[in-house]
Amino acid sequence: MFEQHLVNGKSSIKIFGEMQDLGKLREKIQKGQTIQLSSDFTKGGTYITIGISIIAAIFLTPKILDSSEGLQTNILLAGVMLLVLVALAIYQLLYAAEAELRGKKLTLKKITGKEFVIDVNQVNKTSSFQSRSTKYTILKFVDGSGNPETALIMNSNSILFGKEVTAGEVVKLAQQL
Repeated sequence: MFEQHLVNGKSSIKIFGEMQDLGKLREKIQKGQTIQLSSDFTKGGTYITIGISIIAAIFLTPKILDSSEGLQTNILLAGVMLLVLVALAIYQLLYAAEAELRGKKLTLKKITGKEFVIDVNQVNKTSSFQSRSTKYTILKFVDGSGNPETALIMNSNSILFGKEVTAGEVVKLAQQL
């Protein structure tokens, strides 16, 4: 469940790019200290992705639609890839959120402006995947009104942006406490 390691006989988890004792992480949660779950560049990264998608659409659409040689496989493939890129950018714009955990309260501020402050026990499902140096965690939760919601938490593992946080694992740990 957690990326646990045995360091000097103690169970540890990798967070913020360094090994931390699970006991210390539990202590931070129990004391109500803030644990940042999202990358510092969530909002900027989302806008850059949207910009790249728009630029790609502007330059590739005429080539795809105005091919004098007919519809070729490589042009069709480029069109499908463009549609997938645009769909992913829209998904990211709708669901990307800046996230932090303070005790058992999870604050999710979506890029589109909606903010949720929920108890970690309101999170029903977490799933994660990684693309290059960015780890994406999808949280399915119920808001204060009982409506189902989704949030996308992004973390960059790159040398430039630098934090490794497995948001889903930290939320699951907080749920266990």
